[in-house]
Amino acid sequence: MQKTPLLKVGLYVWLAVLSLTLPFLFVTPSQAFETFFPAHRFTSIRSDAPVLPLDRSTRIYGRLFHAGQTDYFTVHGQSGDELRLEMAVPQLDGLEKFRPSIAVIGPGLPMDARDGAYFTVPNGLGAHVIEPAARERDFDDAVSGARFWLTQAFQFRLPAEADYYIAVFDKSGERGKYVLHLGLPEETGILTAFQRPIQFFEIRAWYHPTQLLAVTALAVMAVAVFFAGWLGRKRKAG
Repeated sequence: MQKTPLLKVGLYVWLAVLSLTLPFLFVTPSQAFETFFPAHRFTSIRSDAPVLPLDRSTRIYGRLFHAGQTDYFTVHGQSGDELRLEMAVPQLDGLEKFRPSIAVIGPGLPMDARDGAYFTVPNGLGAHVIEPAARERDFDDAVSGARFWLTQAFQFRLPAEADYYIAVFDKSGERGKYVLHLGLPEETGILTAFQRPIQFFEIRAWYHPTQLLAVTALAVMAVAVFFAGWLGRKRKAG
């Protein structure tokens, strides 16, 4: 049996590693996005809340745990900066009727939208409410493979330099998960999941934790079976 020269084996290994790592070297800013999992921490306007950027793409993976809950997020912008918002709801059983509303709260906004029943508007500020659209569309998230309903898309120019607060609430008292996308549009694909494996598993765990646990358990079992077989062959050979 002819043996493959060690140099040739090394070359094959190097080419394989290069083919896997090259895509990671060409992630453009438009493809990059930040993920934010607030859990249950920001249910009021707080001065210590993180200020989310408008010049990058940020996905907030949130959840309304109970009726009457309102989540608040803070952004800071200059006069004339564009605020882009998109709301999506995962296509999961039990979320067919969950359609949260969004309120943008800050200076220079209408004072007649100060609805104290669902969200808080500090003195001197106004608000603009974005309701779920009459027509929504389905989309597949290329990063995680999850399916969503896109329920709202909104953009406008900020009237003043200030902190603005974004409130997420459900007028019907429904509970459920949502994704609030802030900032610049993003270009993602299946390759992004390989470029950002931690984000992929975080999103899948948020989207469907039981499903992720089942897949992980199967992977662990497969590795265990392979290792047991390898160990058995090694003992026989010895």
